Amino acid sequence: MNVQNLSVGGAVTLWRAAKSTNRKQVEEGLNELGLKDLIPEARSLMSCLRAVLDDVYQPADKEERIVIRPIPEGFAVVAERPKEKHYAGSDWGRIMATVLLDETDFSITLDPFDQDKANAIANQMRNVHEWLTAGSVGKALVQLVEHLSGVGLRPNGGAYWINDDRLDEWVKIGDVFERASAKEDETGKPANPNAVYVLRVVADEQMVRAVGDALTTEIESAVAEIEAEITDSTQNGQSLSERVADARLARVGKLLAKVRRYETAFDRPLQKLTDHVNRAGIAVAQATMLRAASGVSQPLTAGAC
Repeated sequence: MNVQNLSVGGAVTLWRAAKSTNRKQVEEGLNELGLKDLIPEARSLMSCLRAVLDDVYQPADKEERIVIRPIPEGFAVVAERPKEKHYAGSDWGRIMATVLLDETDFSITLDPFDQDKANAIANQMRNVHEWLTAGSVGKALVQLVEHLSGVGLRPNGGAYWINDDRLDEWVKIGDVFERASAKEDETGKPANPNAVYVLRVVADEQMVRAVGDALTTEIESAVAEIEAEITDSTQNGQSLSERVADARLARVGKLLAKVRRYETAFDRPLQKLTDHVNRAGIAVAQATMLRAASGVSQPLTAGAC
C-alpha cells in the first residue's frame, strides 16, 4: 500500500461523558466562547421528577422491587414481587403511590400524601435540575462538533474529524465540559469526569479517504432528507411554508459551505457533493416559487433541474 503524508492537519476526537455535569458551569464557559446558542437545555421538570423517584421510594424488603411507570401527567410507583407465583389474569404489581406534576404551576401531588416524601422529591429535584445527564452532554458535544464543521467518522457517531483551523476552539470547548464534571458521585466517591480526547495527526491518504467517505455519507443523507420532505409535501397536496423553506435553504447553505471548507482542506474538488447540495437547493427554490406564484401546491419532482 502506498501511504503518503499530506498537508492536511487536524485531529480525531472522541469523548467519555460523565454521569453528571454542572449545567451552570457549561453555560458560563460556552458564553465566554461566544457559543450561547449551543448551550444544552436544562432537564425538563418531568425528567427531574423521574430521576428522583427511585431514591425516594424504596422496596420494603429484598423480595420487592420498585418500578416507576409513566402515566398521564406523572408517574406511578409500582411495587412488584417477581419471586412470588403469578397466574394468568392476576394483577401484576401494586401501585404504592402516584406522583403527578402540574407543569402550569410546577406543583407536585402525591397520592397517598406523605410530607417527608414530598419534601425529599422537591429537594432532590432542585439538585437534579442543575445537572446534565451523560446523554445531554453527548448530544451537546455532537452539535458543537457540527458547528465547527467536524465530520463523523462512524455511522453511529463516537469518533469525529476536526480540521486544524478549528482545533483550538474545540480544545477550549472540551476544557469547559471537563471542568464542569461532577467531582463526586451520589455516594461521595470520586466520579469519572468528562474526558474529551484530541488525537492530533497530519492526515495521510487513508485518513483523507476516511474523512471524505464520511463527509459524502453525511451530505448525501442530509440532501436525501431535504428532498424527501419536499416530495412528501407535494404528494400530500401541501406546500412548504415560508418558515420551513427558509430553514431548508439555510441548511443547504451550511452544507455547501462545509463542502467548500473540505475542498480547501483537501486541496481537491468535491464536485459530486457540490452537485448534490445544489440539487437540493434548486428543489427547495422551485417549491418556494410554486407556492409564491399560485398559493396552491403543484407536483414537483425533488431534485429536478
